[in-house]
Amino acid sequence: MVPRWFRLLVALQLAAAVALGFVAVRMVSGGVRETAAAVMHWAHSSPPPPPSWPAIPVPARTATAQPPGAAGAVFSPDLLRRFNRDTASTATGEYALLLRLESVIADQIMQILASSSRGR
Repeated sequence: MVPRWFRLLVALQLAAAVALGFVAVRMVSGGVRETAAAVMHWAHSSPPPPPSWPAIPVPARTATAQPPGAAGAVFSPDLLRRFNRDTASTATGEYALLLRLESVIADQIMQILASSSRGR
């Protein structure tokens, strides 16, 4: 005889299949057509009217002419030298950190490999 839990499982699957069939028949028979047309605007024969948003005033842009060389005044030679110096020190620090990280990771890998070969 089949266990009771298995019979219950089969009954639940059968009920789910019947419910799914009922929903599918309802959808195919026309219940979806109206809903789809209301939700999917491309399902309409004519495009929907655009939404009416309140008009937001856009401020007029005025053209402000910068004198030639104004952009060059922002990047003075002293600022560029400082930027180069700071970039070089940052790169040196990052490179030293990467070298240290590389050695630590190599040591960890060697420990893992040694412990795994001892366990055999």
